[in-house]
Amino acid sequence: MKKVKWIFDEGRPSGARSGGDPAKHAFEHGTDVFVREVLQNAIDQARSVGVEVNFKFFELFNRDSKNFFKNLSFSTLRPHLKAVANTKTETGRSMKEYFKRLHDGDKLTLLRIEDKNTSGLKGPESGDESNFTALCKDELYSHKKDISAAGSYGLGKSVLWSFSNMSTVLFNSNVEGEESRSPRFIGRTNLASHKIQKTGKWYDFSGWLGQEEQVDGAVRAVSLWEYDAREIADALYLSRDNTTGTSIMIVGFRDPTSDAEKSVGEFQKEFEQAVARYFWPAIIGNKKLGVGIEIPESPLSRINPENDPEIAPFVKCYREAGNGDGQFDKPGDVVTRRIPITIPAKHEGQKSKKGEVLLSLRFADEDEGDELQNRIAIFRGAEMVVDYWRWKGYRRPLGARPFHACLSCGRANGESKNTDADEAIEEFLRCSEPPSHRKWTTTENLKQTFKQGYGKTLKELKNNVDAVIKELVVPEVTAGERGPDMLRKRFPIVKRSKGGSAAPSERPIRFRNPQAYVSSDSWKIEGTARLDENVPYHEGWSAVIQLRSLGENKKRLDIIPIEKMTTDSSEAKVRIENGKAYVDVTAGADEINFEGESVSLSMKVDNEDVSAIGAVELEIDGKIITEVEYA
Repeated sequence: MKKVKWIFDEGRPSGARSGGDPAKHAFEHGTDVFVREVLQNAIDQARSVGVEVNFKFFELFNRDSKNFFKNLSFSTLRPHLKAVANTKTETGRSMKEYFKRLHDGDKLTLLRIEDKNTSGLKGPESGDESNFTALCKDELYSHKKDISAAGSYGLGKSVLWSFSNMSTVLFNSNVEGEESRSPRFIGRTNLASHKIQKTGKWYDFSGWLGQEEQVDGAVRAVSLWEYDAREIADALYLSRDNTTGTSIMIVGFRDPTSDAEKSVGEFQKEFEQAVARYFWPAIIGNKKLGVGIEIPESPLSRINPENDPEIAPFVKCYREAGNGDGQFDKPGDVVTRRIPITIPAKHEGQKSKKGEVLLSLRFADEDEGDELQNRIAIFRGAEMVVDYWRWKGYRRPLGARPFHACLSCGRANGESKNTDADEAIEEFLRCSEPPSHRKWTTTENLKQTFKQGYGKTLKELKNNVDAVIKELVVPEVTAGERGPDMLRKRFPIVKRSKGGSAAPSERPIRFRNPQAYVSSDSWKIEGTARLDENVPYHEGWSAVIQLRSLGENKKRLDIIPIEKMTTDSSEAKVRIENGKAYVDVTAGADEINFEGESVSLSMKVDNEDVSAIGAVELEIDGKIITEVEYA
């Protein structure tokens, strides 16, 4: 096998150092984010419909593990990893712990991601914008020009290195247009800046595994091709057939967000759920995406989103969109509505355009899972679900019909041919997605591309969707007789701002539809918290939620302790302290929905039975953690 080695760029003349890849801090790297980034990148590189992606886990022990490291040219990588492990960086601390476990005989876990019918790692070793340089060389560059592409920031690939205990990833690719020379092999590691004590030299954070080449008086590692690439790929579990596409190996696979080590079986379940939840439109729609997962001692398992009880109703809704007779009277009925949207003019001359997006609504069956019930799956031409919007009336009025809905936009609007308006909608919504691609919101990309009006467009889109859903699911009712005064007075709800005043808070955190009600043996709490849209720059915000009992003459007693509190956002963290719920939200979310539950009503507060008090105050307050003013 041809000799290869790891070669790092030497430190910068300025002496500036890097503690690791800054891109990995742009958004939380959970397994669902990992799956989203990997699959959307494969879809973006599709040669035609019918991309196939397979995940395969390996667990190596003893001799197999030693042989893998030998073929990895670990002797040329070890000094750099050891130097990084001794740095006071996040990368160094986690690496030191990992190598201790390996030394104690822990298994080596590998994950191979193989895509087929994609264009592969096309392009020169450096310089030009290409698939190869974007994935294997450049930082914060995205060369994707197609407006339906999911990625636009060049940040998503950071998940590959974040999920490696060694920050090391290998690539083997059959390249479109280079079939006679393929495959192409290279490896890359992203570490902190580090100093090799033996030589006294400083090195930058990236290193590459390949064939040594002299360039401009220095050395670099370049790709191996043909037989040499095939030989090393075979030795590193990266073999592939002749289909164009790329195989990626993550060395020392782990979940960086988990405190405990996960088994490959746990990863399989999480991957299957993420694929079904976010890529069912691509699997059943125009993309014809196929995804499989394989773990040791088990056959390849193909993912069918219809096997997921939470996702199957959305699949049925989307498939039957446009075929309904307009009736929404019984479970299984599907109706379709066109929602108007106006795209503002662009800075570079394109005039504003009026178009439509497609909303399909399905009456939910009684026996269907309810985790995503009364939600709207939103997506565009990339056919990846961006988010599951919660309908504003999610705590349904009495008699409202349960539903699942799909909002397909731009190139995914359900028409066989896209109009100019569809293309404008596609580009607008792509620009409205932040690096995590988990919502449609105001972004810097949106501001730089479109003129004023983009915020209004996004707001009106959601409001129009909510209004149409309300019209369909809430039955018309006539006024009945007034209920007994004693019953109406038993459960008054007061929203107080900080300081006890019942007047609305002037703080930039707004609370919509805060509610508290008795269910079973406890108080239930629901509501929506949103950061005011006039606060464009912040580092996060927080809210405090509590229940307080009212005694005789509305005497304020002690708080009724909150026992549980959840939100619908991965950007929000909840903690319960002294009976109060504290919700801390990162800069990645401007709105959250919360649900909570008090302790049992059988407890006593100030020696009074909570269940006998019959009235509470729901106190909520919020604040911005940091607001940055720009001149």
